[in-house]
Amino acid sequence: MFLSAFIFTPNLLYSQILGLDENDIRRNFNLWGPSARHCIELLNKARIGTHTMRVVSVASDFTRDYKKFEKLDQVSASHRLFVVRPILTSRWEYRLDVGSKHLNGFLSRAYVARDHADRLDFYLKIRGNQWFGATAGRLFETFILVWLRHGPAQVAIRCTPGSGLVDLPEDTSTPVDSTPLEIPVCANMHFFDKPEELKEVDANNLPKCMVPLAQNFATLDAFVITEKAIITVQMTTAREHDIKPAGFKKVYSNLPLSVQAGRRKYHVFVTDEEGKASNLLKKKHSELPSDIGLYSGFVAVEELDSSIFNTESVGQLIDDMVSR
Repeated sequence: MFLSAFIFTPNLLYSQILGLDENDIRRNFNLWGPSARHCIELLNKARIGTHTMRVVSVASDFTRDYKKFEKLDQVSASHRLFVVRPILTSRWEYRLDVGSKHLNGFLSRAYVARDHADRLDFYLKIRGNQWFGATAGRLFETFILVWLRHGPAQVAIRCTPGSGLVDLPEDTSTPVDSTPLEIPVCANMHFFDKPEELKEVDANNLPKCMVPLAQNFATLDAFVITEKAIITVQMTTAREHDIKPAGFKKVYSNLPLSVQAGRRKYHVFVTDEEGKASNLLKKKHSELPSDIGLYSGFVAVEELDSSIFNTESVGQLIDDMVSR
């Protein structure tokens, strides 16, 4: 049973459920995934240590031999790391996904503990796997966040414009240009739980990267503020991706006008292959606000420097996300 639909709907006003504190259940939901069993079981803090060790073990086993996880019922404790969800277009087709960003931290730590050749082989294999493609996407998100935080300052993600591929209203007062765009390294990285926290963001110490902690934050996985732009970033390993205006609304209705003033707005799909980057721009996104330019860029995983993507940098990223 999953709790998300029952407990965390906007209309639910109760602070307690069956005599249990809703805030504690919500925290377990955000940390350990939507399993009702785990959300309730881990209210007993004495059980968290044992549960954590089992998650570590499952993550390590998965990165060493992912094929045995294709039969989930034969893998003990796999439900502690993964959830099975229907795909958006059909309730009869399923995919395996990591239960939360916190759980993805365990997977990322296990992954980065392998040597470079084994990591690359594992990633390339699960990326094309019917079950584990979404899991590869979670790892790719970790790649990019670590790169944004620890990459060399002189290197940037070069982005290609989707000029002419977006349906724009004829009367737009802020035409989208097709100027060159780069996403810079952002040592100044912050995390936020709720969109309302963005009201406190300023334009000091740029470039600055803001990362939502919610697993299901619509449209973007991070956004970058530079001297001249605000760049929302969607990280994906897919060849197509939708755009949901709700994500832009959450950001721009809370980000101070003083930060938005004088800065162009861009939305960038960042993926792991050049061909995918081109493909992501082929779909017409009429739902994209007319004042936001659409771009794409790619970072080849095999070219990620091991001096950047290592146990220390991944561990620091995960610890900072969990400490929020």
